[in-house]
Amino acid sequence: MDKIENLQKILLNTELERKDKLIAILNFKGNEKLSLSSIKEVGISCGLSEITKWNLSDILSRSKPLTVKYPEGWGLSIEGKKHIQELFGNSTSTINSAKALRTYLGKIKNSETLVFLDEAIKCLELDLYRSAVVLTWVGAISVLYDYVYKNKLSEFNNEGRRINPKWKDIQTIDDFSRIKESDFLDMIASISILGKNVKEFLKNNCLGLRNSCGHPNSFKIGKHTVEAHIEHLILNVFSKF
Repeated sequence: MDKIENLQKILLNTELERKDKLIAILNFKGNEKLSLSSIKEVGISCGLSEITKWNLSDILSRSKPLTVKYPEGWGLSIEGKKHIQELFGNSTSTINSAKALRTYLGKIKNSETLVFLDEAIKCLELDLYRSAVVLTWVGAISVLYDYVYKNKLSEFNNEGRRINPKWKDIQTIDDFSRIKESDFLDMIASISILGKNVKEFLKNNCLGLRNSCGHPNSFKIGKHTVEAHIEHLILNVFSKF
């Protein structure tokens, strides 16, 4: 992907703040100082038509100390360059994560899981981090549902009766949806499908991150967190079930 295509991908990312999109435009021009009209022109050329409605001066002013207003125009500070590197820098690790996840697609036979996982990988490749977290988790929990349904359904229902006198047996794979995911993880750990440490990590870290990313809020997430999330799911779910 060349430089202009990479900028276009960033500017069309609906999960990014306006501030970060404007910083990406400043970074695109290197050390060149840009006027507000030049910033707007770059945005429009990359398909960001909504930039014409933004108060660029206000956004850039509130982005300090990442941005600096020079006599000849706007530019990035040292902090701004570090910030852009963290957000959009070397994408090799993201690409490698996506490739690693794709290697497991051929091992997954459940078509519904494949759909979720394929969409999750596409989100990662497009830097849609929150979406990647949510969809990758949905794919992982779907893999676990499928494994229990096909291999451990009797043991699972027995565990359900043990902990809940009003338990209704799981009869179809869709019935799992009536169980809280955290409770499901506890149950499959109790019948030795997951080890205690794996269960605790999936429950407290991966599921917790999914919940933070799955609702409208001010939570921010970077690519390294997403990569770690996906790596844990690859090692503990996708490669084992």
